[in-house]
Amino acid sequence: MRSTFTFPDVLDELAGRTLSVDTRYHGWGEKVSIKAPDARKTTTELCIEGLCNWRLPG
Repeated sequence: MRSTFTFPDVLDELAGRTLSVDTRYHGWGEKVSIKAPDARKTTTELCIEGLCNWRLPG
């Protein structure tokens, strides 16, 4: 599965750039359990080329 997000025209350095996340699944046909990750191990912040003041869309 591929998810993408294109940055808005807020900062010239990132305007129009696209962030892509490629998620791969394996073990089809097996029983699985999907749980939310531990909130202490997640983030909504994103750093790109030294710019770390971005918030991911929620």
